[in-house]
Amino acid sequence: MAARTYGQSCSIATFLDALGGRWSLLLVRELMLGPRKFSQLLNGLQGIGPNLLSDRLSQFLELGIIQKQSENVQKGSGHYILTESGRGLEPILLDIVRWSLTHLP
Repeated sequence: MAARTYGQSCSIATFLDALGGRWSLLLVRELMLGPRKFSQLLNGLQGIGPNLLSDRLSQFLELGIIQKQSENVQKGSGHYILTESGRGLEPILLDIVRWSLTHLP
């Protein structure tokens, strides 16, 4: 199945093509709180399935929004952190929070 796209050259559409998927911004929210292991992300994002979380993490790794720091290379364990690029999303999310508190019930 091909990824859904808005197919527009607008910067907003490009952003939404990359980060507008379900759970994407909530994943960034969780990582704004600090490094998280896969299991911690699953717990913090109640309702997301492990396969979808894996897909989002892979997408974010590819986009350079997060990086994985391994604690034990043999087991593949470690935690995910926001990169400098990912941290650039923090003020955007905080603006969304402020707008939501003011304008949404």
